[in-house]
Amino acid sequence: MKKPYYLLITLAIAFASKAQTNQGSLLIGLSSNLNLGGSGPNGAFFSSSRSYSDSPFYQSNEPTNQFGFNLSPKIGVFLVENLALGLSTRFSFTRYESGNNTFSSQTTLYDFGSFIRYYIPISRQNLLYLESAVAWGQRKNEYEYSDPDLGNQEVFTNSFSGTFSSGISFALSDFAYLDLGLGYNYQQTWNPEFLENNQYRESHALILDLGLTFLLENRRY
Repeated sequence: MKKPYYLLITLAIAFASKAQTNQGSLLIGLSSNLNLGGSGPNGAFFSSSRSYSDSPFYQSNEPTNQFGFNLSPKIGVFLVENLALGLSTRFSFTRYESGNNTFSSQTTLYDFGSFIRYYIPISRQNLLYLESAVAWGQRKNEYEYSDPDLGNQEVFTNSFSGTFSSGISFALSDFAYLDLGLGYNYQQTWNPEFLENNQYRESHALILDLGLTFLLENRRY
């Protein structure tokens, strides 16, 4: 009668050695995301648009293009089993090119913050995760005009963002996992020169997370 209990204990120990989420283990990750709610520095995207008309006086212009990408490395440590706390950073770049080639702009964003991630085992190798993160950074907007009389402009703004996401970590090996998740991102930006007027801009986005995470087991016990 005791054999089934021994079997369950053996399977539990085997699962724990696969998960690599015991206290003191290290989490190292690199991710990117697709912005499902529009363009901007919240995600990776590409879009192209062009206008048409049947009017004999209308001249079709070149397509208007927009594209962008972002990368987010992170590192953390498991405070208790399945719960990791760490630091993260993000680099994001977007560019807009007008169809008539008279105007273009690009945005570069750097931010730094912290995250907390909790894992829930759903099989012997795969894990469900819940993650929350906050970050502060600076955005640089550059505007370029084909007309030399207009010149070029640079505008710097500060930013704050909060993200909540949930997804599944698929095991690629004993310590490497492919993350696929869905999340919500809130971002607020403001120009320090206009703080007296309490002027700021906020955005909301639905994001699709894709990342690679390494869970390195603590073997000192």
